[in-house]
Amino acid sequence: MNGLVQLESTLIGTKDAVEKLNKFSSATLLVISDSHGDTETVEQIIQNFGADSDALLFCGDGFSDIMAVVEKAFTNERLQACLPPVIACVQGNGDPPSQTIAISNNKLRNYFVKRSLTFTVAGRVVFLTHGNSHCVDLGVEMLSSVAYSADADLAFYGHTHQYFRDDIGGTFYLNPGSCSRPRGGQVPSFAVVSFPGKNEQYNAEFFCINKNIFKNCEF
Repeated sequence: MNGLVQLESTLIGTKDAVEKLNKFSSATLLVISDSHGDTETVEQIIQNFGADSDALLFCGDGFSDIMAVVEKAFTNERLQACLPPVIACVQGNGDPPSQTIAISNNKLRNYFVKRSLTFTVAGRVVFLTHGNSHCVDLGVEMLSSVAYSADADLAFYGHTHQYFRDDIGGTFYLNPGSCSRPRGGQVPSFAVVSFPGKNEQYNAEFFCINKNIFKNCEF
């Protein structure tokens, strides 16, 4: 369950939850990107995968969808229980730098988002960005230079609306694809990345999204 408070780093979760995330020997990350207004799909992904994840990483272009789920979670205990303890979001080229949501009938709260975030998970350095400022449409060369400067073990990004993973120079790169508007003949997707242990390789699973006639997601 997430405390729904935003720290100075812009991570959403209590300080204790962020510190625990760093100390874990293994971890599971739910990685979503480019929802572009499809709040319903984002919520269904979280309902199905959030409770088993240690953190939610959102790679931009749909910050409002994450905020809509957070807003709903303030009054929906079942949904709040599905939210991972830590949420990390970055600003896409289609996102505002902040958003105000209602956390009660008479109280509003602002949540802010940066263009990139660097934080640690199970002792590994994670670099999170949307990718539009790093020319990811042409490849990850520019992104790899930034990730190297950040001493990142893992780099997550979006923007291309196409899923991708690779290991380059000791850094793990992953784009979960778009959960609502895929490109290049791909299907809507997201990813779950797990660290089995401190000295083991990362395990990445891509999940395809199909909607039935009732608009419910099937993964």
